[in-house]
Amino acid sequence: MDRGRQMSTRGTNFGPCPLIFVLLVLQSHALMRLEAAAGPWLSSTSDTTPTNTSHEVTCDEDKYPHSGKQFCCNKCIPGFKLLQECQEHKQTKCTKCENGTFQQSANYYPNCNKCNKCKENEEEVIKCDSKTDRVCKCKTRYYKHKLNELDHECRLCKKCGSGEREKSPCKPENNTVCECKYNHYQVNSTTCKLCKECGTGCSHLCSTGPTTTVVGPKTKHPDDLVSLPLVLVVVVTAVVTAVSVILFLVTSMVIKRKLKLAKNSPAGSESPDPCELDTSSESLIFSTAESNINSDNESVPIPTEVHSEMQNALPDCVPREIKINKFIYSVLEVVPVARVTELVRRLGVKEQDIERARRDNVISIYEAQYQMLKLWSDSGIRGGASTLPRALLQELLDTLREMGLGGCGESLEIEYGLVQA
Repeated sequence: MDRGRQMSTRGTNFGPCPLIFVLLVLQSHALMRLEAAAGPWLSSTSDTTPTNTSHEVTCDEDKYPHSGKQFCCNKCIPGFKLLQECQEHKQTKCTKCENGTFQQSANYYPNCNKCNKCKENEEEVIKCDSKTDRVCKCKTRYYKHKLNELDHECRLCKKCGSGEREKSPCKPENNTVCECKYNHYQVNSTTCKLCKECGTGCSHLCSTGPTTTVVGPKTKHPDDLVSLPLVLVVVVTAVVTAVSVILFLVTSMVIKRKLKLAKNSPAGSESPDPCELDTSSESLIFSTAESNINSDNESVPIPTEVHSEMQNALPDCVPREIKINKFIYSVLEVVPVARVTELVRRLGVKEQDIERARRDNVISIYEAQYQMLKLWSDSGIRGGASTLPRALLQELLDTLREMGLGGCGESLEIEYGLVQA
């Protein structure tokens, strides 16, 4: 019986070891499930060993990630290069680019770029400095010719050859472009020859078919366009000739009229131009009366009162009406063209009115001077009358005498019957 009790005691007394083993197995299974559920997150967080994770660092535009460290360094400014990388709590050390080198942007490069050098037939446009590369361009009369994608050279601009004309001028980036002149054909790259017969480049000389008479509108041939300037020259020449003939005829008529007036002037006047007579001593209106008195060989003097009264009045033979328009044209016929402006100034026409008359009649000086005299006559007429008052007539005659143009005044007096011829 004691033996059976001992056996039952051995079967039930295992101790704590089996229990601990079971607990470890359960813990291991639980950890495996947790790791499978967490995946890569658990594995990355469990690794505490520092590694090079610079690619994970995000820096501002003016900074860069330090090599092998998890922090950012400031870049060197344009014109400088990297001398020493930054350290924790220390800025990056930079140094200025040497002469002949440059850095045009913020960087962390240990070396600067070499400045470009101008080639043959090039000239400097922008100088090289620590921030900017040298810029060159081809000289005048040269253009840029590409040798390949990276290299080029400056070549002399082409000159158009015989029979060619310039289509596009030479530019720094392009050579001169030439083309054949009209009625020329291409012989080679630098020469064009004159078309003489039908052929390549001279198709306009080729016959289009059998000679037949076609009723319809005539098509203009290029040769007709060539002769167009000649036709214009002929037409312009004909017009100028016609105008010259008309001016000659008008001038001849004016000269004949002046000669006729000179013949009708009083005896003793030897000047061929009536406007050159000197009548400053006595009034032409009364010259005939004075000559008649002296012809009677009587020495009866004219009373001073009567003489002054006669000078301020017109003879009885003055017409009742003198049309203003006709009178102005008569004045323009006898007064020299160069003296009309002076006449209207003396008659009181304002300078601004004279200039306006010139602007309104740029083509015809005759019409401009007519307008000037018309302004004078209108200033002394009320109510829009068409006849010239005696006061205005006397004013014009007196002004002509003051200008030394008494002969012109005498011609007007004869024409309008103010004195006897």
